[in-house]
Amino acid sequence: MADLVGIDSISQDNLVRLRSAGVHSTDILLKKCATPEQRAAVAQTFGFDIDLLTKWVHIADLFRIHGAGTQYVRLIIASGIDSTASLAHVSPEALLEKMAVANGDRKLVRQLPRLSTVTEWINTTKGMARRVIV
Repeated sequence: MADLVGIDSISQDNLVRLRSAGVHSTDILLKKCATPEQRAAVAQTFGFDIDLLTKWVHIADLFRIHGAGTQYVRLIIASGIDSTASLAHVSPEALLEKMAVANGDRKLVRQLPRLSTVTEWINTTKGMARRVIV
């Protein structure tokens, strides 16, 4: 269970509004916003842009990847992967190559993950129960 502050695109104002909705962690965000209907209700009640809320939910889902952590999740996102579903369908070699480019541009991590680690993350997402319904 990660803290919401790990999701870069959540502004301080939106963080306060999420917390007032009882959303204090990525796990709770996933529970309260798993379906399109839930996201629409939360967006309408608390004045969030539905697309932005959906983005946060997908990022929260990426935090479920064991061993990835905040910095590597940021690198995964910077590499063009925006959900566990999309991560499950990328080749480890291609992702590691994109990570090298993204990290060269943005310096998100001190050391790139090993190919075996990236492969493990991808295999993990293939076996994960889907918590976000598109």
